[in-house]
Amino acid sequence: MNRPKALFFDMDGTLADSVGSIGTVCNRILKKYGFPEHQPEEYKRFVGRGIRQAIQNAVGKEVEESLLDKMFADFVADYERDPFSATLLYPGMEEVVREAAEAGILCFIVTNKAQPIAQKISDRFFGNAVKEVIGFRDDLPPKPAPDGVRLLLKRYHLTESETLFIGDSEVDYQTARNSGVPVAVMTWGYADPAYFCQNRPDFLCGDAAALKNVIFPERKG
Repeated sequence: MNRPKALFFDMDGTLADSVGSIGTVCNRILKKYGFPEHQPEEYKRFVGRGIRQAIQNAVGKEVEESLLDKMFADFVADYERDPFSATLLYPGMEEVVREAAEAGILCFIVTNKAQPIAQKISDRFFGNAVKEVIGFRDDLPPKPAPDGVRLLLKRYHLTESETLFIGDSEVDYQTARNSGVPVAVMTWGYADPAYFCQNRPDFLCGDAAALKNVIFPERKG
């Protein structure tokens, strides 16, 4: 493919390894409501479809919607106070975003993380290199629904083939396919590697350097 005009980045497992901070907060919420806590690594299996679903996965059984509402509200309030304590960018990803932006490529974040938290993390690590953040919010269905991507395509007058979705999980792959845009998958994320043996992304990247070669194909060699 040619150099894309726009990039859609997932956040958790793609740009940032935030499972530690998610797990820490979620364990506090589980303890508050009398549910067993989990080891940090277990949260890799729970994330991907938004915090509400992650909490449901961590609880491990069906609970009343009203209780889940309370747990979700408590999680967001707690996490929003300090979303950075155990959140680290993957090596080279800040440089990828900033270099792409400096080259005139529009950089967006499309995530199932709650909108205010996603915006805070984006502002802290990427500043104005990220043009717009689409997080979990009431007026758009979460990924893998294509609505967030399609909103940005329309708003910035882009065609699908001019863009690239960059993610790490089954949800990101499905989002890209549902949106009709090419997809690059980072292998360091939270997905089951076996999934991508059967569902082949357009690009499979093991590190930031490999992703740069996809974004800037003219630089190869």
